Amino acid sequence: MADRWQILVATDLTDESLALLRGAPQVAVQTATPTLAAVREQIASAHALISRDDVPVDATLLDHAPLLRVIGRVGASVGNVDIEAVTRRGIIVMNTPGANAIAAAEHTLALMLALSRKLIVAHNSLREGWWLLDRKQQRGTQLHGKTLGLIGLGRVGSRVARGALALGMTVLAADPYIGEDQATETRVTLVGLRELLRRSDFVSLHVPVTSETRGLVDAAFIEQMQPGARLINTAHGSVIGEEALAAALKSGRIAGAAVDVFNEEPPYHSPLIGLEQIVHTPHIGDNTIEATQDLSREIAQQVLDALNDHDYRNAVNMPFQTGVNFAALRPYLLLAERMGSLFDTLARHPVMRVAIECRGEDTATLIKPLTVALLRGC
Repeated sequence: MADRWQILVATDLTDESLALLRGAPQVAVQTATPTLAAVREQIASAHALISRDDVPVDATLLDHAPLLRVIGRVGASVGNVDIEAVTRRGIIVMNTPGANAIAAAEHTLALMLALSRKLIVAHNSLREGWWLLDRKQQRGTQLHGKTLGLIGLGRVGSRVARGALALGMTVLAADPYIGEDQATETRVTLVGLRELLRRSDFVSLHVPVTSETRGLVDAAFIEQMQPGARLINTAHGSVIGEEALAAALKSGRIAGAAVDVFNEEPPYHSPLIGLEQIVHTPHIGDNTIEATQDLSREIAQQVLDALNDHDYRNAVNMPFQTGVNFAALRPYLLLAERMGSLFDTLARHPVMRVAIECRGEDTATLIKPLTVALLRGC
C-alpha cells in the first residue's frame, strides 16, 4: 500500500514517538537536522513538518513545500512561524502548550534561586580553588518575604506562582486575559504592569510572542522597575531588548538577570553572554526526561490526527483554502469560538469530544476553520 502522508521530523523526538509515527497506516517518516538548509532540501514531498523554533517557517520556505498541510511545533512557542503566510496557504499550525509547563516552571524557580544566592559566583570561586574568598561578594538574598511579579499567569506562570508562594514570597501578576474571578490561586494579586514593576523585587516573564510582547523589555520598561530588582526570562528571547538589559546590568540599575532564551540562538552576538550579573542557560527550560516524553508523544499524535482530519486540537490559526472569503465568514468563526467557550463554561466536566455538522452551500471547505474556531473557544 502506497504511503499517503510524508512527515518530516526536524527535531529530536523520543523513540516511542517516532515509532508511533512510523507505525501509523500509510505514513512515511523522514528525519532532518534542525537547520533551515536541511529542511528546505527535504520538505518538497512533506505533508507535515515537526520542528522547534530553530527552524523558521516563512513564505520562502513554503515555496519549497507545495504539499504541506500541518506544522507541528514541539512546545508552546510559534514565534518563528509566519502565521499569516501559512494560513493563506491553508496550513494548520499546532503547538503543545502545557506539556512542558512543569519543567519550565521548575527551571524558572531554579534560575531565581541561583540568581538570589549567587550560586554561579560561589561555584566558580570554589572551582578555581578559592574558599570564601570574599564573603560579601558571595552574599545572596533570601526569597522569603520578597515580592515576585509575574507577567503572564498562564500554565507556566501559575505554576511558578505556587512555587513562589511556598517559598514565602508575595506574588503579583499582570495578565490582561485573566480576570479576578479566573485566577486559580487566590493568594496571587492581579495588578497593572506599571504597579507590578514598581513593587516587585523579582520580575519573571511568561508571555507568548505577539506584536504586543515583542521587545516588551526595553529601556522604558527597565526604568519602571525598582532599583536593584532582578529579571528572569524563560518565555522567548524576542520579548527582551538585550542591549537595554545589558546596559541596565552594567550600570547597576537592576541587580541581576537570569535568561534561558535569547534574541538569536545560539547567542553568538548577545551582549548578555559573560556578564557577571547574569545567569544564563542554553534554552533548556523544557529539557527534562518527562517533558521530552510528553512533548514528543503529544505532537506526534496531534499531527497524525490533523492529517487524517480526526482532530485539530491546539491549532493556533484558522487555515482557509484559496478563494475563501474571510470577511464573509468572520461572523461564523466568531460564533463558533463563542459556542466553544459556552460549552466549556457550562460543561460539568472537561470537553473531550466535539462533533460538528455544517449545512448550507459551499460548506465543504469550511469544516476545518470552523472546527479550529470552536476548539479555540473550548
